[in-house]
Amino acid sequence: SSSSSSSSSSASPRSLNSTHLHTWDRVLERLGDRVEALPTWSIGAVMWAFGRLSSVPPRLRDRLHSTLSHLFVPTSSSSSSSSSSSSPRAGAGVSEGRAKPAGYTMKPSHMTNVLWGAARLRMALGSPLERAMQQAAIDTMESFESQSIANSLWAFANMRTEMTSDYLGAVLSRIQGLTRMEPRHASNMLWALATLRIKPPAAVASHLIDLLLHKYSSSSPSSSSSSSSSSSS
Repeated sequence: SSSSSSSSSSASPRSLNSTHLHTWDRVLERLGDRVEALPTWSIGAVMWAFGRLSSVPPRLRDRLHSTLSHLFVPTSSSSSSSSSSSSPRAGAGVSEGRAKPAGYTMKPSHMTNVLWGAARLRMALGSPLERAMQQAAIDTMESFESQSIANSLWAFANMRTEMTSDYLGAVLSRIQGLTRMEPRHASNMLWALATLRIKPPAAVASHLIDLLLHKYSSSSPSSSSSSSSSSSS
């Protein structure tokens, strides 16, 4: 029974039985037809959802990639869309006087959902799109919290993405500006940097360790019991 359910749809949730698969396929078909018209937050939600399923139909995968490229990669002035190989230079950002692509308005959490979903789906974004998304993140880096940074780095590490020096510098600077962080976020950051063979500056590594130590010491039973005993005295 497992083989028949997996072959009926490449992205069918395991909880659906065969009577619902036709409806599921219709949903995927309509989504593929309308994905370009979705608002940016919905693109993030769709990528997150299929990332959770660890599967997406090939046609929808292609439409999602095309939509993301349209959202983030600056296009040359009235150049043909077929010459996609010459459109990247996203690492240099958007030229002065040119309107930024719509993806630059995407909130950090939504952008992170896109990256996380792509990593889970093993979707090859390609260097132009990866660099364009990094450039867009630089513009809103001050709004990134620890979870968004950790998940973005985790995604880039799993996709073995080469980070631009500008993006890496912005990320490391933002990490130093964070005053609180969940241990899992700090560990994911350290794992991602190690996976990408990036040695963070001593100040950044020290700051991450300090946040970890502070979190564990403030939540340990011994510290809470000692503080209660001192207050009672």
